[in-house]
Amino acid sequence: MIAPASGELWTAEQAAAADRHTIEVLGIPSPVLMERAALCVSAEVEALLATLEGGASVLGKSV
Repeated sequence: MIAPASGELWTAEQAAAADRHTIEVLGIPSPVLMERAALCVSAEVEALLATLEGGASVLGKSV
């Protein structure tokens, strides 16, 4: 996992601690946190695939 803005990789323990903080301190429910993470990952994958020569298709959708 990449730490926001720093570009450094997080350990599994650091990522779990960040999740706990977000859920317990900031009050973001776990399903919402995971959905937001999934949306960010899918956006990054689409952006990366769009740079491929000849384009790409994800689940039948051209990107």
